[in-house]
Amino acid sequence: MKLFKFSSFSIVLLLTIVFFSCQKRALRIDLSNIVNCHQNNPHDSLDIIQQLNNATWQLFTHQGFDEKSENMKNRNILLNITNGYFTISENGFQLFAGPFAIERNQDDPSYFQIVKNETSYMGGKIIICNDQLLFHDSYRDADDNLFKKLK
Repeated sequence: MKLFKFSSFSIVLLLTIVFFSCQKRALRIDLSNIVNCHQNNPHDSLDIIQQLNNATWQLFTHQGFDEKSENMKNRNILLNITNGYFTISENGFQLFAGPFAIERNQDDPSYFQIVKNETSYMGGKIIICNDQLLFHDSYRDADDNLFKKLK
Protein backbone atom coordinates (compact mmCIF):
# COMPACT_ATOMS: atom_id res chain seq x y z
CA MET A 1 0.00 0.00 0.00
CA LYS A 2 1.43 3.32 -1.08
CA LEU A 3 1.03 6.40 1.12
CA PHE A 4 0.77 9.87 -0.30
CA LYS A 5 3.44 12.30 0.77
CA PHE A 6 2.55 15.94 1.11
CA SER A 7 5.06 18.71 1.49
CA SER A 8 4.43 21.41 4.06
CA PHE A 9 3.88 23.85 1.19
CA SER A 10 1.11 21.60 -0.22
CA ILE A 11 -0.58 21.38 3.16
CA VAL A 12 -0.42 25.15 3.71
CA LEU A 13 -1.74 25.75 0.19
CA LEU A 14 -4.60 23.29 0.71
CA LEU A 15 -5.56 24.82 4.07
CA THR A 16 -5.47 28.33 2.57
CA ILE A 17 -7.77 27.29 -0.27
CA VAL A 18 -10.19 25.61 2.14
CA PHE A 19 -10.16 28.60 4.49
CA PHE A 20 -10.90 31.19 1.80
CA SER A 21 -13.49 29.05 0.05
CA CYS A 22 -15.43 28.76 3.31
CA GLN A 23 -15.40 32.49 4.07
CA LYS A 24 -18.74 34.26 3.70
CA ARG A 25 -18.41 36.95 1.11
CA ALA A 26 -20.23 40.24 1.34
CA LEU A 27 -22.63 40.73 -1.49
CA ARG A 28 -22.03 43.84 -3.51
CA ILE A 29 -25.15 45.91 -4.06
CA ASP A 30 -26.20 45.91 -7.72
CA LEU A 31 -27.22 49.55 -7.69
CA SER A 32 -28.00 49.89 -11.40
CA ASN A 33 -30.37 46.90 -11.34
CA ILE A 34 -32.30 48.14 -8.30
CA VAL A 35 -32.48 51.72 -9.61
CA ASN A 36 -33.72 50.56 -13.04
CA CYS A 37 -36.39 48.41 -11.42
CA HIS A 38 -37.47 51.31 -9.17
CA GLN A 39 -37.61 53.77 -12.09
CA ASN A 40 -39.63 51.37 -14.24
CA ASN A 41 -42.28 51.33 -11.52
CA PRO A 42 -42.89 54.99 -10.63
CA HIS A 43 -43.88 55.66 -7.04
CA ASP A 44 -45.65 58.39 -5.17
CA SER A 45 -45.47 58.83 -1.40
CA LEU A 46 -48.59 56.73 -0.84
CA ASP A 47 -47.12 53.82 -2.83
CA ILE A 48 -43.89 53.97 -0.82
CA ILE A 49 -45.71 54.09 2.52
CA GLN A 50 -47.98 51.17 1.51
CA GLN A 51 -45.02 49.04 0.47
CA LEU A 52 -43.11 49.78 3.67
CA ASN A 53 -46.01 49.72 6.12
CA ASN A 54 -46.79 46.63 8.20
CA ALA A 55 -43.66 44.89 7.01
CA THR A 56 -40.42 43.62 8.48
CA TRP A 57 -37.22 44.22 6.54
CA GLN A 58 -33.88 42.58 7.33
CA LEU A 59 -30.62 44.40 6.68
CA PHE A 60 -28.82 42.27 4.13
CA THR A 61 -25.84 44.30 2.90
CA HIS A 62 -24.09 47.48 4.00
CA GLN A 63 -21.89 49.17 1.43
CA GLY A 64 -19.65 52.08 2.39
CA PHE A 65 -18.78 55.05 0.25
CA ASP A 66 -15.52 53.25 -0.52
CA GLU A 67 -17.71 50.53 -2.14
CA LYS A 68 -16.58 47.87 0.33
CA SER A 69 -19.53 45.65 1.19
CA GLU A 70 -20.34 43.94 4.45
CA ASN A 71 -22.73 41.01 4.70
CA MET A 72 -25.13 42.00 7.49
CA LYS A 73 -27.52 39.05 7.41
CA ASN A 74 -25.99 37.30 10.44
CA ARG A 75 -26.36 40.43 12.58
CA ASN A 76 -30.16 40.09 12.38
CA ILE A 77 -30.91 43.82 12.08
CA LEU A 78 -34.62 44.29 11.47
CA LEU A 79 -36.60 47.36 10.39
CA ASN A 80 -40.30 47.37 11.23
CA ILE A 81 -42.64 50.09 10.02
CA THR A 82 -46.22 50.15 11.27
CA ASN A 83 -48.74 52.97 11.08
CA GLY A 84 -46.21 55.78 10.75
CA TYR A 85 -43.83 54.46 13.39
CA PHE A 86 -40.54 52.58 12.91
CA THR A 87 -38.25 50.44 15.04
CA ILE A 88 -34.84 49.05 14.26
CA SER A 89 -33.61 46.16 16.35
CA GLU A 90 -30.56 43.92 16.39
CA ASN A 91 -31.03 40.41 17.74
CA GLY A 92 -34.19 41.53 19.51
CA PHE A 93 -32.71 44.64 21.15
CA GLN A 94 -34.20 47.94 20.01
CA LEU A 95 -31.60 50.34 18.59
CA PHE A 96 -33.79 53.12 17.18
CA ALA A 97 -37.47 54.04 17.18
CA GLY A 98 -39.60 57.00 16.23
CA PRO A 99 -42.17 58.49 13.90
CA PHE A 100 -41.77 57.52 10.25
CA ALA A 101 -42.49 59.99 7.46
CA ILE A 102 -41.07 60.59 3.98
CA GLU A 103 -40.69 63.53 1.63
CA ARG A 104 -39.38 64.09 -1.89
CA ASN A 105 -35.59 64.15 -2.14
CA GLN A 106 -34.51 67.77 -2.69
CA ASP A 107 -31.61 66.87 -5.00
CA ASP A 108 -33.56 64.36 -7.10
CA PRO A 109 -37.37 64.65 -6.86
CA SER A 110 -37.88 61.23 -8.48
CA TYR A 111 -36.92 59.72 -5.10
CA PHE A 112 -38.14 60.01 -1.52
CA GLN A 113 -36.19 60.22 1.72
CA ILE A 114 -36.87 59.97 5.45
CA VAL A 115 -38.12 63.12 7.20
CA LYS A 116 -36.24 63.64 10.48
CA ASN A 117 -35.33 60.48 12.43
CA GLU A 118 -32.72 59.45 9.86
CA THR A 119 -30.57 56.71 11.38
CA SER A 120 -27.32 55.11 10.33
CA TYR A 121 -29.43 52.41 8.65
CA MET A 122 -32.14 54.60 7.13
CA GLY A 123 -30.65 57.54 5.26
CA GLY A 124 -30.53 58.83 1.72
CA LYS A 125 -32.80 58.05 -1.21
CA ILE A 126 -35.44 55.36 -0.75
CA ILE A 127 -35.27 52.88 -3.63
CA ILE A 128 -37.74 49.99 -3.71
CA CYS A 129 -37.76 47.04 -6.06
CA ASN A 130 -40.02 44.08 -5.30
CA ASP A 131 -38.84 42.74 -1.93
CA GLN A 132 -35.73 44.94 -1.77
CA LEU A 133 -35.45 48.28 0.02
CA LEU A 134 -32.33 50.35 -0.50
CA PHE A 135 -31.41 53.47 1.44
CA HIS A 136 -28.91 54.94 -1.01
CA ASP A 137 -26.22 57.58 -0.60
CA SER A 138 -26.96 58.68 2.93
CA TYR A 139 -26.26 62.34 3.69
CA ARG A 140 -24.69 61.23 6.97
CA ASP A 141 -22.00 58.95 5.60
CA ALA A 142 -22.72 58.30 1.88
CA ASP A 143 -23.32 54.63 2.68
CA ASP A 144 -25.94 52.30 1.22
CA ASN A 145 -28.03 49.82 3.19
CA LEU A 146 -29.94 47.07 1.39
CA PHE A 147 -32.85 45.46 3.21
CA LYS A 148 -34.87 42.45 2.10
CA LYS A 149 -38.51 41.99 3.03
CA LEU A 150 -39.16 39.01 5.25
CA LYS A 151 -42.10 36.87 4.20
